[in-house]
Amino acid sequence: MLPFVCCFADEKNDGQQNRPAKIVLNRERTPIASGPRMPGRAVLNCEYGEGYISIQLPDWAESAEVTVSENEMPVWFCTMTPQDNTAELPALNGEYTITCELDDQSTYVGILVF
Repeated sequence: MLPFVCCFADEKNDGQQNRPAKIVLNRERTPIASGPRMPGRAVLNCEYGEGYISIQLPDWAESAEVTVSENEMPVWFCTMTPQDNTAELPALNGEYTITCELDDQSTYVGILVF
């Protein structure tokens, strides 16, 4: 079961081609006993724009599986490393969920708006 995580946008990409948008992908801690789920303090910084995405991965991570989905249906997938953390994106328009699962099984989630 993947935890639900919220994401806060620092800047919305308003359609200008060379203007990158930045978001923070947040991780949720596992709930203790039957208590409520609390957002974790661990975050990944993400920058994206028309045709590309870059995620700042922690140095200790060996790899990350990154998935972009629309209405829970994957539309794009890639594997990133701390040394190779930028990838090309297909043409996207609208709002998409991004999920980044690190090799330690921690999952970070956010929203991309194109």
